[in-house]
Amino acid sequence: RPLSPAEEEEIVAMISSAAPDVLWLGLGEPKQDRWMHERKDKLRVPVLVGVGAAFDMLSGGKKQAPRWMRDHGLEWFFRLMQEPRRLGRRYLVYGAQFIAYIALESLGLKKFDASGSSLQKGTQDHQART
Repeated sequence: RPLSPAEEEEIVAMISSAAPDVLWLGLGEPKQDRWMHERKDKLRVPVLVGVGAAFDMLSGGKKQAPRWMRDHGLEWFFRLMQEPRRLGRRYLVYGAQFIAYIALESLGLKKFDASGSSLQKGTQDHQART
């Protein structure tokens, strides 16, 4: 379930009062990245690291891909086969969308902000980024 605003504030306050040098966050992609981005100024933690399912794998809660798959960059495929309903959309739809964004930016055809929204040429945001 999503946390209430009061629960969110309490968690941020607990993290801030602990004053860690590094915060390891394992909420999964893209949730952990959004969470860190939206709260980075309130947390006052120098280093925020999204670790995805690493905690689950290290604790034995989730099976890790065989060494040969990891060595060849295929761990994503192993995970997709383990949890197709949960990861299918993320890997196949959002992954393809991300690659398209990278290609468009690399070719100079379009600029995107951090949320993936297209920036129009001539806007202040676009001018500041070029």
